[in-house]
Amino acid sequence: MSYTEALNVFSPDGRLIQVEYAHHASEQGSLITANVTTGAVIICIEKKTAIKNLISKSKLLKVAENIYFSYSGLASDAQTIFTRLSLFYHNYKIETDTYPDISLLAMELGVIKFKYTIEGGKRPFGVRSILVGFDDKPRVFIIEPDGNYGEYNNATLGYKNDKVEFNKVEVQNKHVTLHKKDETISSDLTNVVYNDLFMTVKSMSDAIKIDHKRIECFIVTKENCYLVSEDTIKDIINE
Repeated sequence: MSYTEALNVFSPDGRLIQVEYAHHASEQGSLITANVTTGAVIICIEKKTAIKNLISKSKLLKVAENIYFSYSGLASDAQTIFTRLSLFYHNYKIETDTYPDISLLAMELGVIKFKYTIEGGKRPFGVRSILVGFDDKPRVFIIEPDGNYGEYNNATLGYKNDKVEFNKVEVQNKHVTLHKKDETISSDLTNVVYNDLFMTVKSMSDAIKIDHKRIECFIVTKENCYLVSEDTIKDIINE
């Protein structure tokens, strides 16, 4: 088996080609931008152009009460690792009578991915994953296809993530509309949170020139996860 096909055979210049292919696959998916702000995490996810008659689903998946998962790359791979992560979360609770925190979940997700880069009969997952949530503070982790992971204050992954620029802004605070399950909430955010919301949305729209209807934006707090309304996103993009 050549080094271009084998998982654990280095190429002559010291590369693991299959792992590089997995990284490449993960960069073809939806653009995601995330930002840690005061008491919350703001995350924007690009909605790919929908197939006609297909019922679309949110790409922000709930792991636990205050921890969420999203991804860029192959959807089937993402579903597999999300299922494994959820099983780990619940089994950990059964075995220890405590819940794993977000940093432990990031580490476990890294272990799951790493095993698929070295075990025979498997291939690396073509997915970059992001975990957002809380322990004692808001946190964001990115987990690479090879199992490496790190914590970020500003995070990007997916298509054209290298074009994203987080530019701090000072804009006039405006009224926003948020959705929580079937409830619509009119809210006035703090200046800091609104400015960070503005920055996170703008960083995505400026990078890929996207319509407001193709951005899913969430504000994740310790107690709730709020979906930002399309009208609020439209106002930010047009400002």
